[in-house]
Amino acid sequence: MTLRRIAVSLLVLIALLVIAAAGGIGWLMLGNLKPIAEDYATELLGRPVTLESLSVKWGDPLSIEAAGLKVANVDWASAPNFASVEHISALLDPWSLLGGALKFPKMRLVKPVVVLERGEGENRNWRSRKAVPIGPGEIVVVPRYRSQFPSLPDFEMTDAQIIYKSKSYNMQLDLHEVAIHAADDHARPSVAASGKYNGTPVLLTADTDSFTAMRDGSKPFGVNLILRAAGSEIDFQGGMRDPLSFEGVEGPLTLNAPKLGDLMKLFGTDIGIDPPFTIAGAFKHGGSHWEIRGSKGKIAASAFTGDLLFEEAPRGNPDNLTALLRFDNLAIPPIMASAPKSGKPADFMTTPLTVDQNRGTNIDLTLDAGQLVLGRGRIADFGLTAKIVSGQITLSRLTMAFAGGRIDGSASATAVPGGAHFIERGTIVGADAAQLALYVPALVGKLTGSIDGGFDVDMTGDTLGRALKASHGHAVLDIVNGSIARDLMEKLSTNLLNLFRSGEGAVPVACLLAVADFRNGAAQISPIRLRSNAGTLIGRGRVDFLGHTLDITIQSESATTGFFSLDIPIRISGNFANPTIDPHFGSADATRRALANSNPAQGLSGELRSLVERNACRR
Repeated sequence: MTLRRIAVSLLVLIALLVIAAAGGIGWLMLGNLKPIAEDYATELLGRPVTLESLSVKWGDPLSIEAAGLKVANVDWASAPNFASVEHISALLDPWSLLGGALKFPKMRLVKPVVVLERGEGENRNWRSRKAVPIGPGEIVVVPRYRSQFPSLPDFEMTDAQIIYKSKSYNMQLDLHEVAIHAADDHARPSVAASGKYNGTPVLLTADTDSFTAMRDGSKPFGVNLILRAAGSEIDFQGGMRDPLSFEGVEGPLTLNAPKLGDLMKLFGTDIGIDPPFTIAGAFKHGGSHWEIRGSKGKIAASAFTGDLLFEEAPRGNPDNLTALLRFDNLAIPPIMASAPKSGKPADFMTTPLTVDQNRGTNIDLTLDAGQLVLGRGRIADFGLTAKIVSGQITLSRLTMAFAGGRIDGSASATAVPGGAHFIERGTIVGADAAQLALYVPALVGKLTGSIDGGFDVDMTGDTLGRALKASHGHAVLDIVNGSIARDLMEKLSTNLLNLFRSGEGAVPVACLLAVADFRNGAAQISPIRLRSNAGTLIGRGRVDFLGHTLDITIQSESATTGFFSLDIPIRISGNFANPTIDPHFGSADATRRALANSNPAQGLSGELRSLVERNACRR
């Protein structure tokens, strides 16, 4: 339910007041005015209008009392009445009947009910094809333009109800009290309204330009309003070119939501988290377009700048939300702190993989952060561009600083029967091997160089575990201009001298290449090849990500090592958490033959193939 619908609904109520009050003015001297007013309003609206009673007392001002006003609904609607009002009391300036806008010095409305309903196709119950157009000189009881808006300096409405129904959304606005007060036509009116929106208490206070200014279409109509709901507050100070249809709205807007999740539930959306959220920016609305530009805000502990754009779509099509956000520091833990706790450790393998196939709103998101904080980890220069539409999520850009280099990636998720189809691609450029070695205790301080690499993965399933079991893809890793600790090379080549001393210093690495083939949750790594001044290491193996096990054999090439090297293959196998490292006698020839007959670039994408082909360790 948009602000426009609420505004239009309120105007409908006021219009009904005017119809009932002014319907029989032209026939004051004819006696029983009730049937005349009913016929006049019926002809004007193009649908039956009835009144239980109507009385008009001549004077200055005129006194009008009406009860039991009912406006019939269209035949396809679910409710019998489009609108009803229990009681109407109004004073009308008789001189305003001579021309211009009607003036009501006082008006009271009790228990009005309006039911707005959207039907099939373009059906709207508030439209009437049979309504009679207003001719020149006729009394305007339903204002179509600002210049026709009546004066209501003393207006009160109690126990009103506005109901909106559609196939996708239902809304009920209960207005307990609405009041408009102004000293005269030239003074700024004060507006106050209290009630409930879908059961949530709401409170509106406002002051506006005068009724005279309302009827002057040459400049925007000024409005200052504060709307409070679900613990949140919206403050708007600006102008409207066409306030009757909430068009040409422009001005600064501030939203302060101590609990964003509670505010979103007000509009029928459960985001699963409840962080504090504030935003302030230049608000505009015209036609189907809404925006907040040049905004500054904060979500939990993270301040941001950016633009929010919203485009309403035609009936039956999803709306479009575009968000362009920039954070200096985006801290995820404070944002997620309000998420429900399950009490059990998260099992990522059972994470559902679904893509909404019937979205009400498409989302275009561009987000950049100087630093992304994930628990104890921090990622610099983080950025992403994503689009979410019915049946598909596309991540066209994912960038971040990584170990002194950069990761650039893309991904997509498409809804398929029984789950979702995922494609991910990425590259690593210029990463520092010494920084990556910090994650592998045995390599700390023993490996340097510039790392490039890439990967692609294709998988389908309804959970992450099932998708990995049906996954396939490749990864390539290479190092250039690096070095490896002499002590580590002697250990891997089973050099006898290492029994009596530790090799000191490092030896240059000419190249390092590793290629992995992913199948069904496991990676077959072949080849692993490293060339240095102290010898060449070769290897191959398998890593089972679902079973958390590995089995990798590494050996030195005897033709490249010294006299004291035994060149016995080393096998690293077992569980990720506690692998065993043992000699693997008899496997050397098999490893050499397998690597000699393999083509490491076979089956790779063009980008990964180029990484392999320019690496000196491919053979």
